[in-house]
Amino acid sequence: MKRVEINLDAASYFRIFNPYLQAKKFDPELKYIRKRVRESEEMTYPKPIVDHELARKRCLEVYGKALKKYNT
Repeated sequence: MKRVEINLDAASYFRIFNPYLQAKKFDPELKYIRKRVRESEEMTYPKPIVDHELARKRCLEVYGKALKKYNT
């Protein structure tokens, strides 16, 4: 089975969502998450392995360099 996605947005590639920030903004009491992800009811979350802010910064830097290199 193949999945096809078509976006009309000019910059759809910048839609990198931070799940922690999304939960903090839209589900601070974790009601939705606990309802939809049954395993989370008794689960404690481990500490993050990746520093999201640092990873995001590095990713955007590399992406910017690639754009400059291949668009000139």
